[in-house]
Amino acid sequence: MKPLLSLLIVSILCTGCLSTKVRTYGSISPTEKTITVPPGGDLVGDIKDALASRGWQMVVYHGPRVTRGTFGREVNIQQSDTFNTRYSLYLDANFFDWTFPTFDRAYHYNLSIVDNRNGTEIIVMSGSDGKRRIIKKLSRALDGQLAR
Repeated sequence: MKPLLSLLIVSILCTGCLSTKVRTYGSISPTEKTITVPPGGDLVGDIKDALASRGWQMVVYHGPRVTRGTFGREVNIQQSDTFNTRYSLYLDANFFDWTFPTFDRAYHYNLSIVDNRNGTEIIVMSGSDGKRRIIKKLSRALDGQLAR
């Protein structure tokens, strides 16, 4: 009985450390569901699957970098990125452990979805959580099920 109780306490302590903060600052345009995503699989791959299942079109390449400016008495040169999509996904994630009892991969992460037209962050997520819970919370945010 004591080993079972010890296992229960350890599992509660391990899963109690996981949390995600989700913030929404706008809404996704239902008619322009195009997004630039980072290359790769694992967590990024599962995020891409969640986007694809909601009808998003994804590209990895953001578009060319453009340099404009004037030369003369004063030099004024500016560089900017161009985008072939309405939104961009930015993700910084590091695997750190396995969740218990589901044995899901756990990540420390920061995720942002940015509107490329005006630079506004639409969805911001951060924390330490299991991959399935991250995808579930992102899916809810994409579906507009979170209060702003």
